[in-house]
Amino acid sequence: MFYYFAYGSCMNLASLSDTLGVDVKTHVLGLSYLNDYKLKFNYPSIDFDYHYCNIAQAPNRRVEGTLFLLPDSALEPLREREEYWEGRYDEIQIQVTCDGKTYHDVLTYQAKAVADEEIFPGKRYLGLLEQGLFDAQVSEQYHTEVMQHINRLHQEYKQTQVSAGPT
Repeated sequence: MFYYFAYGSCMNLASLSDTLGVDVKTHVLGLSYLNDYKLKFNYPSIDFDYHYCNIAQAPNRRVEGTLFLLPDSALEPLREREEYWEGRYDEIQIQVTCDGKTYHDVLTYQAKAVADEEIFPGKRYLGLLEQGLFDAQVSEQYHTEVMQHINRLHQEYKQTQVSAGPT
């Protein structure tokens, strides 16, 4: 068994269950907090013109997510989902708080190949993320903060599409 902190689309219980071949609902420990990090959309998709979630160190900030206690059999499918073997994400050990208890040596993933700028995550990924925020039962304040950030990125994305014009 290992502890895993999900902060992006992996908070989406149905999506993560499909990937891991395990009903992850039975492995949820609860809403958890990663201090001194922030959520960023700076991990470029290989196939599409948008970015996925990532975490970056940021003093006095906090990322909300889900803490899982997963069976060892879930590690390889998780690595595949996170493109670990392709060198796109690093496995890092972090410390999170869940229900007032601190957990050490919790696995999460941090993108290696990041862009200088953040870009809108795209509608499909956004749907996975929105359901994940709901499944994780993040605070209303955090949900609002994330959605406002995404809306800003979407407006910027639309402006770049208009200014680029037809090709």
